[in-house]
Amino acid sequence: MFVGCGASGPEIVPVTGEVHFNGQPVADADVLFAPDSGRPAVAHTDETGQFQLKTRTAGDGASVGHHHVVITKSQQVDPNDTSPYPEMKSVLPPKYGNPSLSGLTADVTADGENHFRFELTD
Repeated sequence: MFVGCGASGPEIVPVTGEVHFNGQPVADADVLFAPDSGRPAVAHTDETGQFQLKTRTAGDGASVGHHHVVITKSQQVDPNDTSPYPEMKSVLPPKYGNPSLSGLTADVTADGENHFRFELTD
């Protein structure tokens, strides 16, 4: 059996991780692993900052290879605003939402643990 880019696409392996900001877990953040080529993987952190990536199906992981990582979290400016499109603000520094500026990367391996801890700061 051949592994890699074939008719079924690149090899996808389980990937987990955690996000902390100034030493505290970040709940409800969006995490994106963008490979150098291919489909990105996404996740949403739980209340303890933990995440499990999804590329095609829940929990399947990310493609093997180098990834640029983006982490964002937004909240409503006015919690009482009930309009369909309330004004939102970023909770994390904007650089973490830009793959060119975040400085966050991950190398997903076919036979590694593939658990990544991201320590974000101001």
